[in-house]
Amino acid sequence: MTAPATPATATPGVDTEEQAALRQSVAALLEKKSDSAAVRAAFSSDDGYDPALWATLVDQIGAAALSIPEEHDGAGATWLETHLVCEELGRRLTPSPMLGSAVLAAQAVLATGDADACARLLPGIAAGELAALCWAGLDGWATPGVRADGTAQGNATLTGTAHHVLGADTAATLLVVAVAGDEVGLFELPADAAGVTVTRVPVMDPTRTLARVEFDGAAATAIPTRPSFLPRLRAAGWAALSAEQVGAARAVLDATVQYTQERKQFGRVIGSFQALKHRMADMYVKVETARSLSYSAAASVAEAQ
Repeated sequence: MTAPATPATATPGVDTEEQAALRQSVAALLEKKSDSAAVRAAFSSDDGYDPALWATLVDQIGAAALSIPEEHDGAGATWLETHLVCEELGRRLTPSPMLGSAVLAAQAVLATGDADACARLLPGIAAGELAALCWAGLDGWATPGVRADGTAQGNATLTGTAHHVLGADTAATLLVVAVAGDEVGLFELPADAAGVTVTRVPVMDPTRTLARVEFDGAAATAIPTRPSFLPRLRAAGWAALSAEQVGAARAVLDATVQYTQERKQFGRVIGSFQALKHRMADMYVKVETARSLSYSAAASVAEAQ
């Protein structure tokens, strides 16, 4: 399924006809393939997600290709389409490589503005091949945990440790944000390259696999970047994460409303009690406010594409 491009000037949070159809397709698929039992089975598996469901999202929905330009085998849609897919995945708490590969890794490549890297890496990501973005140091994302040395002629040697890496244990390609001299650059290498050790680490959220990636003199290829590289990448990551959170919050609201319509107390459904009506109204306002803010962020990312 290929989603048509949507003007970035569309009202944030209000689906166009094409976006509504895309949302319905994703929701219908997850309704069948990502119920509570399926989610638990997925995050308990060796991969940490359901490869068959991911293949369906890629092949039938085109989820991994949405924000990738057509010249790189993508759908050529805007960021808003990717955003709503993230929202639906968040609503179901579906474990998937969407955020780690189709969002962070793909946006890292796009944000560099390097035509060769885009042509080399994006078609595979659009087809569902997995890439992981290595960035954070021990104390977080302010300073990368990896250093690049000997960056002449586009080659580099990577040393250090990247923490909190989404999906590194199942990725075929690693994209590494690393300190190179006085600057920060992006580097590419196979996940099974010599000098690379990937270790999955315990997590609070079992629907999200995180890994520690250690580099000990690993040979990598430098990808030229532009000054806006890191700010664009941060903005895309924050926007996608907010979409997942909004989807999860809406699911909690829907479950609460359904429960209050079924549970009875003193011979009445509890949803008829005024105090609970007020609480649910407050929940609704907060969820819709968060959704508006999330889609405003998505619209900003779309305008910067």
